[in-house]
Amino acid sequence: MHFLRLSFVLLLAYTTQAQNQLSDVSKERINMGSGHNNFNSVLWGSAPASRTILGEIYLDTLWHTGSVKLNQGLLDDKKTASDSIGGIKMRYNIYENEVEVLANEARRDIRVIPGTQLKYFTLNQSTQPMRFINTRECKTDEAVTGFYELLTPGRLQLARHHRTKTIKPNYNMAFGTGEKNTRIELTSDYYVISQGKASRLNPGKKTILALMQDQQAAIEAYIKTNKISFRDPSDLTKLFAYYNQL
Repeated sequence: MHFLRLSFVLLLAYTTQAQNQLSDVSKERINMGSGHNNFNSVLWGSAPASRTILGEIYLDTLWHTGSVKLNQGLLDDKKTASDSIGGIKMRYNIYENEVEVLANEARRDIRVIPGTQLKYFTLNQSTQPMRFINTRECKTDEAVTGFYELLTPGRLQLARHHRTKTIKPNYNMAFGTGEKNTRIELTSDYYVISQGKASRLNPGKKTILALMQDQQAAIEAYIKTNKISFRDPSDLTKLFAYYNQL
């Protein structure tokens, strides 16, 4: 992933399983940079005045083809409502909790869909699409905003919640050392989603075996045979995928 570790100019701007049923008119208007005129209410926004932030705010600074599922439908010329849009270039702004859409590449026309207006979205930036679901779609015992990245499907889903944290200045004038500017950094937490509820996960052998106690013997053997590291995201994903196929 390409993270931009310098000043960012903030420009405010899942898989839809029915992508072939999307409104061609709506999709074309978005790509032309004019679809926002027909969006309901506050769904579609333009970039406001620029402001500068130091640090990382995007999951990936590059644009990738993706699709979104909206909370409310938008109307095309035939007055037909569609709540899905696919085949658009987009990226995930974690800091602002928005999906930015490249409406017109030649004009660098960037639009935004606030995260509050989305149920889920997909980014096709690897061999496997990255799927994100709004945190409010799951029950939880804590306040979580933004989106969960779904890493494994099944009865026990592994998810990752990407968020930003603010690093305050620590400049020491006497020694001339430290950082003068406030910086934004990316971090993430693991969650387990089961029966519509999301619970924070601190990966470790004891915790994992408690979660998967109905298949404890098989899971212990898999961990040992495959030398699973609970700090490695790919190992965790493989472990949950294995459990869900048992």
